[in-house]
Amino acid sequence: MEKYFYQTYGLSIASDFKIDAFQEVGEFENDSDVVQLEKSTINFEGYTFIDDFVIREYTEQGFLYVIKNVVAFLITENRMQIFPLIENSKIWQSFLVGGAMAIVLIQKGYFLLHGSAIENKNSAYLFLGLSGVGKSSLATGLGEKGDSIITDDICTLSRIDEDLYISLGTKQVRLLKDAVEALEVKNVTALDHPTTKPKYGYNFDRKLDDSKIKVEKIIELVVDESMEEEIMVEKIVSFESIELLKANVYKQDLARTLKADSQNFQFMMISANTIECLRIKRRDSDYDLNTLVDFVKENIIDCD
Repeated sequence: MEKYFYQTYGLSIASDFKIDAFQEVGEFENDSDVVQLEKSTINFEGYTFIDDFVIREYTEQGFLYVIKNVVAFLITENRMQIFPLIENSKIWQSFLVGGAMAIVLIQKGYFLLHGSAIENKNSAYLFLGLSGVGKSSLATGLGEKGDSIITDDICTLSRIDEDLYISLGTKQVRLLKDAVEALEVKNVTALDHPTTKPKYGYNFDRKLDDSKIKVEKIIELVVDESMEEEIMVEKIVSFESIELLKANVYKQDLARTLKADSQNFQFMMISANTIECLRIKRRDSDYDLNTLVDFVKENIIDCD
């Protein structure tokens, strides 16, 4: 059987099927810590769906994660069994790249934030905020201006001494139609997903070689219709930055099920003490994306 090898989220992955969103690499010389992905039948009869949609539960065989009528995962330390329940691989792989990989990462001690990130001069800038606020669009726009996209959707953080580093993530950004049109992004692929607005996948050229990049700034994107200015930036103080991080933990229900609260709090304290947090506020939800990109480039990225 043909094998595919990937380096993503700080992990080495060997799979018996192709994953478009991951960065493919050559075969690993040492497979002792390689996460093995394989298709296999999984029996989840007798387990209860939460909100009639998902199963998240520890079992004797491993951690069971099931998206109803879409895909089932059974996850142990370095092995993930995948049981697709539909033929459309774009749909079930979106849950593999997201929730299923998050389970592996949390179990291995990483801190996960829901956001996008870019690199400039060996420093990482993370963009957080509510869904639809423009995190992926901003990262893509900055990528079009010469910065390097690190990841989209999942920001995977690890600790080296008292500093936090982000690992290279997916090589695919997910964009709404208006962002594709505003940035004139070419070669996008329609992504099917049963629970969100239609999105388009854009596989960017990976320009980064370092697997981990030091986090320089964490930036929250906010819409505030009461503002007089069109766009502004403000600093976030220490305690408020912890609240910001807490609100943007990737898949919070999943993290709680995996008992990662204490682990995550330690990362939040380090972030609050060592990383500058900013908030970019814009007045209108219907905004000019290129204006936002230029503002962030000029006032935050290039002024460091």
